[in-house]
Amino acid sequence: MSYEITRSTGRGGVIRPNRATGREIDTVKGTALVKAARVEAIGFVTHVALQQLGFLTNLEAQLIEQIPLGEGRYKAIVDVATGAIAAEVAGMVF
Repeated sequence: MSYEITRSTGRGGVIRPNRATGREIDTVKGTALVKAARVEAIGFVTHVALQQLGFLTNLEAQLIEQIPLGEGRYKAIVDVATGAIAAEVAGMVF
């Protein structure tokens, strides 16, 4: 990485990157923006996942109270959904 140093009319110099350095800086900034977007996406998906899991858990509890004989089925369905949701979140991270 190299810099072109020019003198200003005041004290010290002004540092201006040459073209190659400017491109490298743009690449680093672009990479940072992509990583930040991924972090935001993971946070959003996790937020939605947790909301859905809370909704499903609450619904499961209500149904168990209303129709106790279906408890095993409700739990099985919610467990499958929980695994699928967790897999989606994990898939974003790896």
